[in-house]
Amino acid sequence: MAFYIGEIIKLRREFQEAHQNKEHMEAIALGKKIYDLYNENNDCNTMEYANDVNNLAIAFDDVCMYEKAQKYYKEAAELKREIGGECSSYGDTLNNLAITYSNTAKYEEAVALQKRVLEIRDRLLGRGHEDYVASLYNLGNAYEDMKQYDKAIEMHNKALLKGQRLNTVSKMDLVDILTSLGRSYEKQGNYKKAEKVLKRSLDMLKVEKGEDSHYYMMNLLRIATVYEKAGLIEKAAYSYEKSMKIRKKITTESHLENVTNLNNLAALYTRKGDYTHSLEIHQKVMSIVKNLLGEHHTFYAECLNHIAMDYCGLKDYKKALQLNDMSLELKKQLMGEKHGQYVIGILTKGTILDQKGDYDEALECYQKALDMRNELCQEKSIACADTMLAMARVYSHKGDMKSAEEYLLESRKLRKELNEIKDSAYILNLEMLAELYYAQKEIKKGILVCKEALEIQKKLYGENHPYYARMLVHLGKLYAETEQKQFALEILQKVVTIEEETLGEENERYKKNLKVLAKVSYTLANYELSMQCWEKLYNMNFEETSEKRFESAKMEIWLASCCLQMDNISKAKAYYEKAMEKKENCGVLPDKEWGLMIKTFLLALAKKNEQKIHMEKMKQSEQTEQKCKKQKRELSFEEQEKDLLYCYEQNISKFGENDICTLEYCIKLGDFYGEAGMYDKAFVWLDRAEKQGEGEIYAQALRKIAILYLLTKNYEKAFEKLTHAIQYQETYGSEKGEEYCILMGLMGDFYFAIKNIEQSFHYYEIWHKLFGGKIFKNQLYLERIQRMGAVLEKMKKREIANTYYKEAMKYIKKEQGESLALARALLKLGENLLKLDKKSEEGQKYIEQAISIFETEKGKQSKSYGKLMSKLGNLYVSLGKTEQGIAFLEQCYQIQCDYEESKILSKKGYETLLKYLKENKNTEKYQLMKKGKPLY
Repeated sequence: MAFYIGEIIKLRREFQEAHQNKEHMEAIALGKKIYDLYNENNDCNTMEYANDVNNLAIAFDDVCMYEKAQKYYKEAAELKREIGGECSSYGDTLNNLAITYSNTAKYEEAVALQKRVLEIRDRLLGRGHEDYVASLYNLGNAYEDMKQYDKAIEMHNKALLKGQRLNTVSKMDLVDILTSLGRSYEKQGNYKKAEKVLKRSLDMLKVEKGEDSHYYMMNLLRIATVYEKAGLIEKAAYSYEKSMKIRKKITTESHLENVTNLNNLAALYTRKGDYTHSLEIHQKVMSIVKNLLGEHHTFYAECLNHIAMDYCGLKDYKKALQLNDMSLELKKQLMGEKHGQYVIGILTKGTILDQKGDYDEALECYQKALDMRNELCQEKSIACADTMLAMARVYSHKGDMKSAEEYLLESRKLRKELNEIKDSAYILNLEMLAELYYAQKEIKKGILVCKEALEIQKKLYGENHPYYARMLVHLGKLYAETEQKQFALEILQKVVTIEEETLGEENERYKKNLKVLAKVSYTLANYELSMQCWEKLYNMNFEETSEKRFESAKMEIWLASCCLQMDNISKAKAYYEKAMEKKENCGVLPDKEWGLMIKTFLLALAKKNEQKIHMEKMKQSEQTEQKCKKQKRELSFEEQEKDLLYCYEQNISKFGENDICTLEYCIKLGDFYGEAGMYDKAFVWLDRAEKQGEGEIYAQALRKIAILYLLTKNYEKAFEKLTHAIQYQETYGSEKGEEYCILMGLMGDFYFAIKNIEQSFHYYEIWHKLFGGKIFKNQLYLERIQRMGAVLEKMKKREIANTYYKEAMKYIKKEQGESLALARALLKLGENLLKLDKKSEEGQKYIEQAISIFETEKGKQSKSYGKLMSKLGNLYVSLGKTEQGIAFLEQCYQIQCDYEESKILSKKGYETLLKYLKENKNTEKYQLMKKGKPLY
């Protein structure tokens, strides 16, 4: 027995020595001998045996023989648990086993084991121990493998927070945690945080290992990838170039590895649009390939192809085509025409011709490439789908949108057949379709395509990823062309929120989409939101170049336009003057956009001034009219009639019966009799004005006769007169003027009266668009706005209906203050919002405001308040908010009990409350209700 133990001790020492010297196969052989000795002597139930089995597993783990390692880790873990329970050593073995599960893609098992290890170390060692920190880190890595990035980030952040406080956790351990955290942020799509974390890891590595280390180089490559994904190409190129310099110092890379790295760097400059730098690098690559492999090689042909594309980017198309032809000829000699690399050369030629504007020749190249790929790949391949995508792009450039759509749809169909619908190429296919449908105003098709893309991206990346936001932009722009304009704004706001969080405010993609939101919100008359966006962009522009100063001047014009639309004319003028001064001093020639912006602003300013003057005149006119009405009220009806008839006769004697002054009195007499309800006499005078009058008199007479017909419900005649009046305005007047606006409103009234709600809304909508600043708001304005809301509600367009209900509510609040009319408007708006979304906080707020007003105006024990409770009770129960609804119904019933013989609670409300009490076995209240007695 002593011999056996001594042999194991000797072998164990040799095993440890081999392991330390990284003689892995020797270590495995020695470990296996130790294992066999234990088994031969039937001594397999000790902690020493368990530790030696664990060491054998580690030896297999070192050479990536994970299945073998797992077998021995499991055996060691089971024995350690049997002997020592869930001890620290048991936790260490489970940790090793979990890592092998991660390495063999058994991610769920890995997470489960890492959780157990964390629990064991928490219990035995506490949360202030370095092994607990290591477990948090390992669990984070396991979650990352599962693509559960939120959880991975949570674990890594915890590990980092605790690790920083412990002296026993080394700086390099912290670097490992930071690297994993940065990697998780990158995979989550939060490039802003990934950059911040990886920068920190690089700073620590620089101190601990220096810049000339493999780890530093790898993290530079990692941050270069982050920059590239975030669209920060300049930073990506700098980091990649720096990593290449380090690689040259610390490794002996082959020439071909250097070629690959240089090509990758050139690709970054190409993405940036820096073709001069890209060309320099590709020429360097060609020189290396030429010296290494000669000019008669496929690599050399590919170099020619790359340089051809650089010249294409520099718009030297002649040189680009010449180099492409040389590349094609060389590939033909080396591989023949029926080869994938030769096809790529044909595609490159098509791209050059497309950029040159020779679209038909480009399409010939692409068609040839497609035919060759069909032959090579037996018709169905992703390569064919990619070629169709390129052809669609050319057709789009050519302006042949129908053909572009056909190829995009064919490409999409092929990808679906090949089940290749979960990659960036398929998303690009859908994105191109969305852009095409937007350009062609085929909005519904575009929305469907966007929704398909977003559903895929949601599964791949989640809803807080820049890729998801990129597709949301298209969806927002499409919805901006529909009636759901508010939804479009919400989508675009979500885009900038995602990009601010994941890309940062300095990112050009974020700024670009913030600008899109600013412009769309301005177009949709949300000037406050537009101004907020422009102010943010304005504050981020530090005006370090002439171009930036010119851009800043443009933003000031946008800010001026927002101020103007918000009636802050003095501030608008100040921004305008500042912009003009900046433009003069920046030294940049004005472009078309600048000219259009200035023209639009000045026209809007002139219009605002005109409206201001017009409103002042209208106010004076209304004051004069009120004064006249007051004077009229002091006269009897007969005296007023006598005065008007006398003036009419006087004008006839002076000017004749067809004179404009005489006919104006016909209009006044028509109005006078109409206001008195004497419609027959009103018709006589207005009819005379219509037949004898011209111009404005004729137009006024037509309109006023139409109003009389509407009042007397002669809708056929009303329609006839309104049609003539509208035709007159469209021919001789203005379709943007006050008279046309009034006629659109009246035509809406006509269709509303005959219950043609869709047509009524059509005319009311035109009236509403023309209304601003042309006519004083009054009771008729309010009625029409409320009708528009009601019509849209009947058409099941509640979201748009709410915009009109909200407008009506604001008008009532301004004119009547905290009144019952306001309460009813709040109630309607709140009800509609809750029907759209039963969790709507805004809807709940409006309901509460309505209740408060009813309580103040009518009292909590009034019949009106009781009826309100009945209505709300039924509403809340129908929305599934049963408890709240029942509380309202009980309150109503209590009020009803105070009024004998009065039915305040509706039949539906009564039955609902009774049923609820019965089902909830509230016998006492149920019996009281049955007897008609109060509940409290």
